[in-house]
Amino acid sequence: MSKIRQSVASDGDELQPGLEPWLVVCLLAFVPGALIVILPRATLEPLLVPICGSMVALILAGLAMLARAEWKRRRARTRLSRDAREATDGLELQ
Repeated sequence: MSKIRQSVASDGDELQPGLEPWLVVCLLAFVPGALIVILPRATLEPLLVPICGSMVALILAGLAMLARAEWKRRRARTRLSRDAREATDGLELQ
């Protein structure tokens, strides 16, 4: 469930356009990948392990950021629905 929008606290419940941080980090993983294509083989050979390692680290960091963002979003949604239920239960008792 990837939307290239981030919710920003504003007056209404509108989503303002923005780029999610986890997506930026995952896209940055392609920068070292481009180096693999661009650099000549002689230059690339000693740098291959660090380049691949940085690509893997960036993708894993981006996925961890995605998981954390979704977890926080679900917790906030659950909290809002619970608060709404409690508010409607309080109204029914009166």
